[in-house]
Amino acid sequence: MVVPDVDVIKSWACENRIPGTLSVLCAHPEVKQLIMDDMISWGKEAGLKSFEQVCDKHSVTRLPLSSDSVILSYGGC
Repeated sequence: MVVPDVDVIKSWACENRIPGTLSVLCAHPEVKQLIMDDMISWGKEAGLKSFEQVCDKHSVTRLPLSSDSVILSYGGC
């Protein structure tokens, strides 16, 4: 599960002329790819093997998170 940094996402979207609310931005293909690329890069820097890397994500735009509001599941890769 990914919880994006709101300020970073909105700033990047503004610089790239991509309008929308956080929910809309998180669904935008370019934003989704930006987040995925960062996660893969961080994983490589941490020495993760390919099977340990993130293979899919879900962006959470509703905060605050709590044990009552979060559904955890294993989707497999």
